[in-house]
Amino acid sequence: MPIDEDAVTRYFVDLVRSKIGDQLATMSVGGVPTPAVIKTRVGKQIPDYPYVVVSQIDRVNTTPLNMHSEVGVNNLTSYTRIENLMYQFRVIGANANNITNNLHQFFDIPTVLDLVRTDTEGAIRTVSKITPLPVSIGGDYVESAYFTINWSSYNSIEDADSGLIETITLTYNP
Repeated sequence: MPIDEDAVTRYFVDLVRSKIGDQLATMSVGGVPTPAVIKTRVGKQIPDYPYVVVSQIDRVNTTPLNMHSEVGVNNLTSYTRIENLMYQFRVIGANANNITNNLHQFFDIPTVLDLVRTDTEGAIRTVSKITPLPVSIGGDYVESAYFTINWSSYNSIEDADSGLIETITLTYNP
């Protein structure tokens, strides 16, 4: 089954809200005050500080498409490979380093990693170090820090033009 990038991104947005939402400003989502976690390049609402930006910054196929193939119940060939999605978690605003560190620590906890594996059918493979890097917003520098994770999952593609030949009849004409 193809990876639903939007669903995985939404999952990480919700995970951040559940783990460190009490350390963030709030914003209105459907009229409900919600911890300020946004996806990059989505919507025009910039929340009050501090807030978190979740960005999918890369997608890499780590195995060739023909690494694993099989014929399914519908007699079509399915190809499976491992794909990595890289996500950046950036905290912007006062106390960004501490908030980023608090979020970063959750990706070391086995129960959180198991929850991600169960809920997304993928696994977190690596977590980078934290990089503090102020950002310029409206001509002012604002405290900011970020880290990245590599999330991996299997991606399957079914070849609709393939098929299985069940019977071949050979005739011999001497």
